[in-house]
Amino acid sequence: MKIKEFKQQTDVIAKNQPQYEPLPCHIDREDDWRPVTSCWSLSFKERIKLLFVGRVYFQLCTFGGKVQPQKASTCIDDLIRKNKCQ
Repeated sequence: MKIKEFKQQTDVIAKNQPQYEPLPCHIDREDDWRPVTSCWSLSFKERIKLLFVGRVYFQLCTFGGKVQPQKASTCIDDLIRKNKCQ
């Protein structure tokens, strides 16, 4: 998977930190939860595998801290505008 820029992004996390890959994201500063949304694209091979296997593995680096709530979706509106996608 590759990180992608997207129309709704408002920030880039780790922009000037060479030890990390920059993360284009949308940060909702009006929401008390301060959700951070990023966009990832799958290669053709990953798309085919996902079609047949139906699983995605997700890893968080917590640095020993608590795990924060996570949410994934194929629809940006589910995450940013809190509307339902068709």
